[in-house]
Amino acid sequence: MKRNFKFEEHRKRLPDTFKQFYEHLESLTYKSHLNYDHLQQIIKDSLPDDINDRTPYDWEDRGSVDTVAGTMD
Repeated sequence: MKRNFKFEEHRKRLPDTFKQFYEHLESLTYKSHLNYDHLQQIIKDSLPDDINDRTPYDWEDRGSVDTVAGTMD
């Protein structure tokens, strides 16, 4: 399956963010330097305005810390 995967066939179903990300990667050559700032900006531009670097993930419980033994408050 991996060998037969053709991105162009699936591209139209992807969100614009993934298309932009992929197009940038496709434009690179072997000797190109990856522009991490540009790739991060593509992702940041796609986020809703109320989400930032400090926004907890959905599965994070605010106010507690998970440990191997359990949860500490």
